[in-house]
Amino acid sequence: ADLTRRIGVIGLGLILYEGGLQTSWRRLREVAVPAAALSTIGVVVTAAIAGVGAHVLFDLSWLEAFLLGAVVASTDAAAVFATLRMTQIRRRIARTLEAESGGNDPMAIALTLGLIAWIERPGHYGAGNLVLLVVEQIGLGLLVGGVLGVAASWIFARIPPTVGAFAPVASLAAAAISFGAADVIGGSGFLAVYLVGLAVGSTPSRYRRQLAAFHEGLAFAAQVGLFVVLGLLVFPHELPGVVLPGLALALLLILIARPAAVFASTAMLGFSAKERVLVGWAGLRGAVPIVLATFALSSNVPHK
Repeated sequence: ADLTRRIGVIGLGLILYEGGLQTSWRRLREVAVPAAALSTIGVVVTAAIAGVGAHVLFDLSWLEAFLLGAVVASTDAAAVFATLRMTQIRRRIARTLEAESGGNDPMAIALTLGLIAWIERPGHYGAGNLVLLVVEQIGLGLLVGGVLGVAASWIFARIPPTVGAFAPVASLAAAAISFGAADVIGGSGFLAVYLVGLAVGSTPSRYRRQLAAFHEGLAFAAQVGLFVVLGLLVFPHELPGVVLPGLALALLLILIARPAAVFASTAMLGFSAKERVLVGWAGLRGAVPIVLATFALSSNVPHK
């Protein structure tokens, strides 16, 4: 599980960087408020409802149940981007979903890490520490991503043609440096890498198509790799005891938790009822819960 977690962190970083690279800041700015609401309030509401369901369906304590809820709370950037490319829905809805899919991962990751620490150290950790961790992760991730995003924009706008063939190498280095810098100081490397990808993708450059194609291939390979390592951690003989409650939790997540989170997050943001229903159905899950599940598996959380 620990090796899978390491592979998962690298893969998720590549997926989020590609998600940012495919998103223009000019388009994102128009939907920043609803995307931020879905990425924060939406994740908390989804985790809470799924946690209540997990407590009822499984033999888990409340903290363990909410940890399971946090693991499945965020949508998947790769799945959302791949689906939206084949649709003709309104631009505001599509851009909101794109921005949410890249922005809600850091929130879910911070909640997961905080709940794991709370379960492992019940006497020395509490709700205040969890809130502080979330604020620290998001705040420092925003700071590092913003600063390095500005630097990356300046650099990629000035790469000379003589070294243009190495632009993908520079782009990959920018992703690695941004993730590492944020992680070292206690911030969210995932948020930082998404913001740097957003900055590079929004920079007018002759290498934009080259970079987009390169990172799209890397993200696809990372996504395949994540599902392969997940399969290596699943043993069929262990599934009969959890398959029915697991499917029940999935239905709860699809039919109740995600729609409730969307309606709570977009209550006064100008979306019609039909648009909110569509956004509620578009909460696609994929690589992120796989990675977050490995966080719990490689920890000292009981009932894994």
